[in-house]
Amino acid sequence: MNKFYLLLPALMIGTVIFNVSGRTCTNNSDFSETLSVSGSSTFFLPNIAVSITSTEAYNLKDILKAKSDNHLDKLVTEVNPCVYFLTDQTMVVQGDTPIKLEMYVNSIPQLYDNNKEYETVELIKIQIRSKEDQHAPLDLNKLTGFKNLKYILFEYEYSACGSIEDDMCLKEKTISKVMNQNQNIQVLYLLSIPQ
Repeated sequence: MNKFYLLLPALMIGTVIFNVSGRTCTNNSDFSETLSVSGSSTFFLPNIAVSITSTEAYNLKDILKAKSDNHLDKLVTEVNPCVYFLTDQTMVVQGDTPIKLEMYVNSIPQLYDNNKEYETVELIKIQIRSKEDQHAPLDLNKLTGFKNLKYILFEYEYSACGSIEDDMCLKEKTISKVMNQNQNIQVLYLLSIPQ
């Protein structure tokens, strides 16, 4: 396997050699400890911590077209027990053990509550109706009530990229909405303008 190294000046302390593959990191002088973390890489300098993480988002249409995830296909296309947020504060539960949650982006703060209805949810679908809805971030570290969460789908219901058929900018828009990526949760996006 090829290894790639990135040299960073360390505030005049020395040079940090960081293996981009996430396996090792060292400093040539005052480095006290080496830490390896799968998925995100963190290295420490005296009194300074730097973390490198990457968020990834995938187009739902591409995944469904490839037929690579039958479970996701069923969650998205079939009628399932579901939690619905009708407004910021009004929640309706249909079915005994909901595996899906549907909401508008303005209800994101409600996801941070520890609600027993969230424990079985596998898919959160967040609908974004307009450009004004663009500024609501989702912090995955705060989704502590979701014990079985596998997918988060951002569904854009307006021409977010300029036309009703263009979805090229949605990946970047979606990535910018997610904080603290979790490798166990797949972030998805979809352009779905109501007719």
